[in-house]
Amino acid sequence: MDNDNFDGSVRLTALDLAVKAEAEMGEPPAEWLARRLEDLIRMVSDWVWEADADFRFRYVSGRAQDVLGYWPQGLWGRTFYELGEFLDGEDQPLLLDWRAPFRNVVYRIRDAHGDDRYFLVSGVPVFASRCGRFAGVRGTAEDITERRISERRTRAALDEKEALLREVHHRVKNNMQVVNSLLRLQARQIDNADVETALADCRDRISAMSLIHETLYRSSSLARVDFRDYVENLMESLWRAYGMNAGHISWNTKIAPISLVLDEAVPVGLIINELVSNSLKHAFPEGARGKISVFLRHCQKGLVELVVSDDGIGMPSEPKLPETRGLGLRLLKTLAEDQLQGTVTIGGTIGSRVTVRFEARLVS
Repeated sequence: MDNDNFDGSVRLTALDLAVKAEAEMGEPPAEWLARRLEDLIRMVSDWVWEADADFRFRYVSGRAQDVLGYWPQGLWGRTFYELGEFLDGEDQPLLLDWRAPFRNVVYRIRDAHGDDRYFLVSGVPVFASRCGRFAGVRGTAEDITERRISERRTRAALDEKEALLREVHHRVKNNMQVVNSLLRLQARQIDNADVETALADCRDRISAMSLIHETLYRSSSLARVDFRDYVENLMESLWRAYGMNAGHISWNTKIAPISLVLDEAVPVGLIINELVSNSLKHAFPEGARGKISVFLRHCQKGLVELVVSDDGIGMPSEPKLPETRGLGLRLLKTLAEDQLQGTVTIGGTIGSRVTVRFEARLVS
């Protein structure tokens, strides 16, 4: 309402209404105001309270009886700290500064039935109007017990699902290691270099996928794979797998803080495994020294770029992916274009360089 245009002749105050009530019903103004105020307070879902300078209740609304089972007057003269305790975000005891306003502080109290109930308590300090002396606090308390119970049940359910997912990743990793061991045993029974090489390549690919699940199992997030740690571990694994054959070759990684969902992490991990393994086997013949590099970065909004390069002898000619018959390049095409919905570029003036770009999926 615009006070400048307000007609003072029709202004009614609470005192005016109380005086009118006294004239009509013979009810004293103070009693009329108190009763009306109590009626309004009781209609509020929160319970209203007021404490003195020693933090002892001197008023508690009737709503407290509904939620706690205590007769309101039975709480008068007692303090918040006698009845319960304030809690911080970790549910640890908290001491409040009563001389400053506070809002939505969790308070735990045991009701008349012996059960813990939780409230969001808000309050403002009261100071004597003449001398400014601290006179007490008044405020409200909102019952959040059912909300807390629901949150705890939800948290427990999420914790259970997270534990199950971790167990799934752990078992998948173990099963892949079993398959890897079976392939290794099978390779010992075969007297054919080409078949042995093919089985070794399969073991490397299985190890790359197994490492994804191990990374997720040990990660704080089960939704995304932190690729900085993953690539470092993958490179170390490949260098161990190739043993002395890789002793003359160094490696360099530059991985931006990028996390990928599982459906993206597996093909990207396989691509890195395929390209690095290929460089280790073919880029540096007869013990030549060199370096293999792996870069992963954001190149545009939502677009991720993976570059795997070496300074070896390079490819005989730039292969055309649609026409290639080699399993490694066909696998590269399938992983990059079909699974990641991305693009592949092969080139490099010195050595070889493969660039894969794809749009990373965002996860909240």
